[in-house]
Order: sequence, then structure tokens, then C-alpha cells
Amino acid sequence: MAVRAGGRRLGVQVLLLGLLVAAPHSVTAQDEDGGVGCPMEVTVPWTYAEEVKVDLSESVKFDDLGNPLALSTICTCPAAPDDAAMSTVCTCEGPKQDDCDTYARMLAVVMLTAEKFFGVFMHMGELEDKYHIQNVAFFLVLGSALVWTGFIMIMYSEIKAVLIVRERDERDRLLHGNYLKRNESKMREMNASEEAMLVPRPYLTMIGAVLLWLGFLAQLLPFCNILALIFPGLEFFKGMCWLFVIMVTLVIGAATVLLLVGLIWSCTRGWAALVLVTLGLLGECMVFGGILPIILWLVLSVAILYLYFKWAPDYYEETEGDRREWLQDLGNWYKMSAQVDDWMVAASQQGQTLGNEGLGFVKAVPGGSNVIDAVAPSIGRPDSTGSAGSRDVPSGGI
Repeated sequence: MAVRAGGRRLGVQVLLLGLLVAAPHSVTAQDEDGGVGCPMEVTVPWTYAEEVKVDLSESVKFDDLGNPLALSTICTCPAAPDDAAMSTVCTCEGPKQDDCDTYARMLAVVMLTAEKFFGVFMHMGELEDKYHIQNVAFFLVLGSALVWTGFIMIMYSEIKAVLIVRERDERDRLLHGNYLKRNESKMREMNASEEAMLVPRPYLTMIGAVLLWLGFLAQLLPFCNILALIFPGLEFFKGMCWLFVIMVTLVIGAATVLLLVGLIWSCTRGWAALVLVTLGLLGECMVFGGILPIILWLVLSVAILYLYFKWAPDYYEETEGDRREWLQDLGNWYKMSAQVDDWMVAASQQGQTLGNEGLGFVKAVPGGSNVIDAVAPSIGRPDSTGSAGSRDVPSGGI
């Protein structure tokens, strides 16, 4: 069955490229000698529950190209008996000698690997025509999983940032009211610790936003296939439907992220939260207005976010020495790096933070401290510098 153009064509190409690089395959004496001939045997390090037959001329097809692999090789892999080893010897043959050369062997391994681990994607065209309901349900479940994963990542990242910022605001209030004595060394230490905890925040939020958008996209994109069945005479409709769904889900995802982040920050950054919530609600409404309102909302949102969070604060700090009270920030939102080393530092910091939080959760459970002492007595004990995860403020001030 022909693989439809558009998004699926790109997905199959990426899948083939990745599998071609990563897939294992057996090398026979014929490969080492550089010879060709049919038939040939290909050994894969896994078994199949049922007999598998892969036709390389039919495995990948485009609307404008009948046999893009230029091969007529057919590989047959027997079903594994109960006492079978952990590998399968597949027999491949074709009408030409080129159907069994090294190129054909490598592609055969790629297709057999895809058949084993990505069978649902390799046969998606058949599933669409034969089981439309099941196909839509598959993408609905996949999209729901992505949406919830992105939602949880954004909630975790932003709530943690809000807690840190609220604690810093309260500390500054106590210092300005002379309720606490200022200790510069302690202040630098606490600020450095908080900044380190905020390092992974923008990456987690952005990854969560992307997952949220991909989840919405996965949920809505299959309906283009159903609509194409209702209007079979519109040959261009399916491609236009995909473009429309991508645009709409992009707006829904962006508006949802703005609305969610705004609600989270409403407890400590009221003006900034008002900007985000307003843009989020406006975006959700613009979805029903068509392409022109959607494009207008995208341009307007980018302009407002830049003016409020970047241009206006810089302007007032340069002209008046301090920003206005109604110009509020959201922590270290702009502190993102394009360097891989900085990404690794953020990932390492996030792993350490999750470990500390998991340790704190176990300690909060009755008897948890005893379990930690029995399993790993050194965990949680103060080190030589006395920085054993405690953030208590000494009586002498901060």
C-alpha cells in the first residue's frame, strides 16, 4: 500500500535513516568477499511470534515513485518455536543479483528491524484503510500521554520557580524591614543555591510546551484522514487539513502554556500573570476565528511579550535607574544557553534536585529516616562544610 505524502513520508525517511545506522546485521563470508548472489540469509538477534514476510519493493512507496528502494527482494522469517534460540535466520531472495548484494542486505535488516519494533508505523496505511476507529484511538492515546507529560513538566518547573521566588521576596521584605540582620556571605550562598536550582527551569518548561503541542497535534491530525474519506474528490484537501491542524494546534499549545504559566505565577507576580492569562485566553478564542485572527494573535503575542518582559524593563532601568512596579519578571526566563555543555549542567542539576527531593520525600514518611540510615547511612548526613541540604537561617541573620 502506498505511503501517503506529507508528514508520513518524512517520518518514514527519518525512521529508515536511523535504523540504517543503528540496526545490527550479520555479515557472511559473501559480504566479506564483496560478492553478490541470490538467495541469501540474514540473521537478526530476535525472534518473531508469527511468520514475517517483508517485500522491499512494497515496504516503502511514495505516490510519485513505485519502488524507491530499487529492490525486489523478499525476506521470509519463520515463527520461533517454543525452544528457539534468541535469533532468527531469515531467507531473502529476488529475481536479480542486485537483490542480494550488500545494499540489499542492509536494507533488509532495516526493514526486518522496523517490522519487529515499529510494526504499527510500518503498516499504518493498512490500518487507516481497514481500521479507522482504531487508528484514531491510537493517536488519541499517544496524544493524551504527551499532553499530560508536558503538563506535568510545566507544572513542576514553574511551581518550583514560584516557591523559590516567593521565598526570596519574603527574605528581601524581612531585610528591608530590619527584621533580620544582613549577612553578605550567607546571602551570596543562598542566592547561588537558588540560581542553581533555577538553571533547569527554562529547559523543562520549553520541553513541556513542545510535548504539549505534539500531544494536541497527535490527537487532531488523524481526523484529516476521516475528513478525506468524506470528501474524496478534494485531492488537495488532506494536505490543507494537515497545515490547518498544525497551525491550530500550535496556537492552542502556545495559548495553553501562557494560560497555565500565568495562573501559576498569579500568586506572586500579579501584573505579569495578568498579561500571560489575557494572551492565553485571547489565543484560545482566536482559534475559532480562522487563519487571519490566528496569525494576528501570534504577531500580537510575540510583540506584547517582548515589550513587557524585555524592552520596557530595559528602557526604564536605563532612563530612570529602576523598573516600574507593574513591570514584573518571571525568574530566570531568559537565561537559556545554546551550548551543549550548559545543557549538561542543567540536566545534572535537575538530576541532583530530583534526588534531593526524593530523599526528602522518603524522610517525610514515618520511619523513612531509619530506612535511609539502614540502606545508605552516609546519605543526608552533614558534610565537613555543614551543607547537608539544610536551608535553615541561623539566628545571627542572613
